[in-house]
Amino acid sequence: MRQFDVFKNPNLRTVREVPLLVNLQHGVLDALKTRLVAPLVPAALGGSSITWLNPIVMVKGHRYAVVMQQAGAIRTKSLGRPVDSLEAHRAALVAALDLLVSGV
Repeated sequence: MRQFDVFKNPNLRTVREVPLLVNLQHGVLDALKTRLVAPLVPAALGGSSITWLNPIVMVKGHRYAVVMQQAGAIRTKSLGRPVDSLEAHRAALVAALDLLVSGV
Protein backbone atom coordinates (compact mmCIF):
# COMPACT_ATOMS: atom_id res chain seq x y z
CA MET A 1 0.00 0.00 0.00
CA ARG A 2 1.44 3.34 -1.01
CA GLN A 3 1.39 6.56 0.95
CA PHE A 4 -1.30 8.92 -0.40
CA ASP A 5 -3.34 6.14 -2.03
CA VAL A 6 -7.08 6.87 -1.98
CA PHE A 7 -9.65 4.27 -0.93
CA LYS A 8 -13.42 4.01 -0.80
CA ASN A 9 -14.65 4.40 2.76
CA PRO A 10 -15.61 0.89 3.96
CA ASN A 11 -17.79 2.21 6.81
CA LEU A 12 -21.41 1.96 5.67
CA ARG A 13 -22.55 4.39 8.40
CA THR A 14 -20.30 7.23 7.23
CA VAL A 15 -19.73 6.57 3.52
CA ARG A 16 -22.36 9.11 2.39
CA GLU A 17 -20.65 11.99 4.22
CA VAL A 18 -17.10 10.64 3.80
CA PRO A 19 -16.91 8.74 0.52
CA LEU A 20 -13.12 8.44 0.41
CA LEU A 21 -10.06 8.07 2.65
CA VAL A 22 -6.42 8.88 1.94
CA ASN A 23 -3.60 6.80 3.40
CA LEU A 24 -1.15 9.14 5.16
CA GLN A 25 1.14 6.47 6.55
CA HIS A 26 4.55 5.90 5.01
CA GLY A 27 5.32 2.50 3.51
CA VAL A 28 8.22 1.95 5.90
CA LEU A 29 5.52 0.93 8.41
CA ASP A 30 3.72 -1.54 6.12
CA ALA A 31 4.17 -4.33 8.69
CA LEU A 32 1.62 -2.62 10.95
CA LYS A 33 -1.97 -3.85 10.70
CA THR A 34 -3.42 -0.34 10.68
CA ARG A 35 -3.07 2.78 8.55
CA LEU A 36 -3.41 6.43 9.43
CA VAL A 37 -6.04 7.85 7.09
CA ALA A 38 -7.76 11.19 6.63
CA PRO A 39 -11.31 11.58 5.33
CA LEU A 40 -12.00 13.16 1.97
CA VAL A 41 -15.31 14.99 1.81
CA PRO A 42 -16.85 16.85 -1.12
CA ALA A 43 -15.20 20.28 -1.13
CA ALA A 44 -18.56 22.06 -0.99
CA LEU A 45 -19.37 20.32 2.31
CA GLY A 46 -16.18 20.03 4.27
CA GLY A 47 -12.98 21.33 5.63
CA SER A 48 -12.57 24.52 7.54
CA SER A 49 -11.53 28.09 6.95
CA ILE A 50 -7.93 27.00 7.60
CA THR A 51 -7.06 26.12 4.01
CA TRP A 52 -3.58 24.79 4.88
CA LEU A 53 -5.18 22.26 7.22
CA ASN A 54 -7.77 21.12 4.68
CA PRO A 55 -6.20 21.11 1.22
CA ILE A 56 -8.49 20.72 -1.77
CA VAL A 57 -7.61 17.79 -4.02
CA MET A 58 -9.03 16.25 -7.19
CA VAL A 59 -10.09 12.59 -7.29
CA LYS A 60 -11.64 11.23 -10.47
CA GLY A 61 -12.62 14.73 -11.61
CA HIS A 62 -14.27 15.73 -8.31
CA ARG A 63 -13.04 18.25 -5.72
CA TYR A 64 -12.57 17.00 -2.15
CA ALA A 65 -11.34 18.59 1.05
CA VAL A 66 -8.89 16.54 3.09
CA VAL A 67 -10.18 16.84 6.66
CA MET A 68 -6.81 16.37 8.34
CA GLN A 69 -8.12 17.17 11.84
CA GLN A 70 -10.29 14.03 11.64
CA ALA A 71 -7.45 11.66 10.74
CA GLY A 72 -7.47 8.31 12.49
CA ALA A 73 -6.40 4.69 12.29
CA ILE A 74 -8.19 1.99 10.32
CA ARG A 75 -7.43 -1.70 9.86
CA THR A 76 -5.43 -2.20 6.68
CA LYS A 77 -7.43 -5.19 5.49
CA SER A 78 -10.67 -3.16 5.49
CA LEU A 79 -9.39 -0.68 2.91
CA GLY A 80 -9.51 -2.83 -0.20
CA ARG A 81 -7.86 -1.63 -3.39
CA PRO A 82 -6.86 1.97 -4.08
CA VAL A 83 -9.04 3.97 -6.46
CA ASP A 84 -6.58 6.84 -7.01
CA SER A 85 -3.46 8.49 -5.62
CA LEU A 86 -2.81 11.93 -4.16
CA GLU A 87 0.97 11.68 -4.61
CA ALA A 88 0.81 14.84 -6.73
CA HIS A 89 -0.48 16.64 -3.60
CA ARG A 90 2.33 15.36 -1.35
CA ALA A 91 3.59 18.83 -0.39
CA ALA A 92 0.13 20.08 0.61
CA LEU A 93 -0.70 16.91 2.56
CA VAL A 94 2.60 16.91 4.46
CA ALA A 95 2.17 20.64 5.20
CA ALA A 96 -1.32 19.95 6.58
CA LEU A 97 0.03 17.16 8.79
CA ASP A 98 2.82 19.45 10.01
CA LEU A 99 0.28 22.15 10.85
CA LEU A 100 -1.86 19.62 12.72
CA VAL A 101 0.94 18.17 14.87
CA SER A 102 3.45 21.01 15.18
CA GLY A 103 1.43 24.15 14.56
CA VAL A 104 3.64 25.29 11.69
